[in-house]
Amino acid sequence: MGHNFKLYCDPTSRHLTKLRTENIIVRSKDAQWVYYSISEEFLRNENKLITFIVERFENESVYAEDLSKYHAFKENNMNCETIMIKV
Repeated sequence: MGHNFKLYCDPTSRHLTKLRTENIIVRSKDAQWVYYSISEEFLRNENKLITFIVERFENESVYAEDLSKYHAFKENNMNCETIMIKV
């Protein structure tokens, strides 16, 4: 059925597009890499929402593990390119 209606759009791409359209995230490109981050405007205007999300997730083990990996990632000046080189 998806083939008949050409519904092969990647869901991740579709969600990222919607988030960009709503000015929740911004993207930047560096050669073949695309980086996404929360927009400054969203952070300024939606501080209560950000606080709510952080408070809800900070006690989740998966979130805590991902956050720990993120901090190690940043402390070692790693990015997508350095990971790809090491693999």
